[in-house]
Amino acid sequence: MNIFFIILQVCRRDSHRRKCRRHQEHRGVQLSVGADMTWSMLLAYPDFFAAGIPCSAVTPPTAAEISKLCDTSVWMINCDIDFWAGAKTSSIKPVFNAIKKSSHRKDGVRLTSLSQVVLANGKKQGSYQQEHYTWETVTYDMHMNDHVTPYQYATTVDGNGKTISFENPKEGVISWLSQQTNKKADDNGGSGLKAFFNKIIEFFKNLFSIFFKIMRGCLTKTAPLLFSF
Repeated sequence: MNIFFIILQVCRRDSHRRKCRRHQEHRGVQLSVGADMTWSMLLAYPDFFAAGIPCSAVTPPTAAEISKLCDTSVWMINCDIDFWAGAKTSSIKPVFNAIKKSSHRKDGVRLTSLSQVVLANGKKQGSYQQEHYTWETVTYDMHMNDHVTPYQYATTVDGNGKTISFENPKEGVISWLSQQTNKKADDNGGSGLKAFFNKIIEFFKNLFSIFFKIMRGCLTKTAPLLFSF
C-alpha cells in the first residue's frame, strides 16, 4: 500500500509541474535593438514564450533560423522608410515569409508595414529617427484615438494572407498579445503514427521517471516506509 501511495504522489507532483509549465504565458515586446533581443529570446527559448512583438528590429534573424518558431506567435512591425536598413519592411519580409511557411499557427503570425510613423494626433514627432519609432502604433494599440480610428498608415497581414482591419480594439496589439498561448497548435503532438509514437514515448518517459524516483527513495532515510505494511 505504501509503495502504491508513493507512486501516486510522484505522478501527481509530475502532473502538477507539467501543468504549471504549460500555463506559463510569457511574451516579449521590445523596440529597435531591444527587438533584436526579442528575436534572440524567442529563438533560444521557443517553448518558453507564447508570443513576441519585435518592432523595428535592427538585425532581424535569418530565414534559416525561423524554423524553431513553428509554434510561436510573432507580430513584426516595421516601417517602409526606416533609416536603419535592417529595420525596413523590405528586410523583414523574407523572415515573415519563412515563418509563414513553417508555422503551425499561421493566424498567429502577423506583419505590419507602415508607410510612415506619426503620433496619435496625426503629427510627426520632428526627429530624423521618426520613422524608426514604430512602437507608436503599439502605444496606441493600432488605433489613432479613442474613437477607434485605425492607424491610417498601417497595412497588416497574417500568415494566411488575410488583411487585418482593426475595426475594434479587440483586434489591436495588446488584445492580440494577451490572447496568445504557448499551447501547441496540435495538442496531440501530430496526427496518425506520429501522434501514436509520441504518446508511447511520453508513457515510457513517465514510467522510467517514476521508477528512478522510487529507486532513489530506497536509498534515503525514507526507505523503510517503502516496505512497511
